[in-house]
Amino acid sequence: MLKDISNDTIFTVTQNYVHRKNPDGSVILMKVTDDDDFFKITGVASQIWQRIDGKKTINEILLSILSEYDVTEEQLVKDAEPFLKRLIELEIIA
Repeated sequence: MLKDISNDTIFTVTQNYVHRKNPDGSVILMKVTDDDDFFKITGVASQIWQRIDGKKTINEILLSILSEYDVTEEQLVKDAEPFLKRLIELEIIA
């Protein structure tokens, strides 16, 4: 499904981050340091984030989103890949 990330990859959240789910479905992601760094994740990205559990492969996560939401595989990949790459780059997931 993804081009640059193996579909069998299982991601875990690094210990440097905590998150909170808001009533509107968005997720606030904060670094556990003295910094004021935080991210607000919405839409498909928040659905991906909430499913990263260290057990499911990225393919399983994306397939579950496809089965639950009215989104095409093409659009999901278009949204998911840059989001996951950015999380990797920032060392938020490994």
